[in-house]
Amino acid sequence: MNEEQMNLRTKVILSANRALLAAVTPNLRGVTVDYNPEVLLLRAYFDLGATEEEKELIDIALSEMISDLHYDIKTCQYEPVELAAPAKLTGLKDWVYLRYEKPD
Repeated sequence: MNEEQMNLRTKVILSANRALLAAVTPNLRGVTVDYNPEVLLLRAYFDLGATEEEKELIDIALSEMISDLHYDIKTCQYEPVELAAPAKLTGLKDWVYLRYEKPD
């Protein structure tokens, strides 16, 4: 990983951590991101039955990230995924939130 990629990674992770403050609910299992200068993809995994309000909280967090990263990334996408525990989550480039779940 070169210095430019490392700088972008640092910016994305720090932005996500700040944006997720007060946005994490009990139904949120994990948040993972993939990014490059063209696109940021944020995927949020929820337990089944997550409310629209819970999903909106993560959408708002992404909006805050867009505000932080608009000079570094051209476009952003959000994928809310309902996947009940204990189903395995698939991470993208980096996890920015992952709830504790007892192993099988």
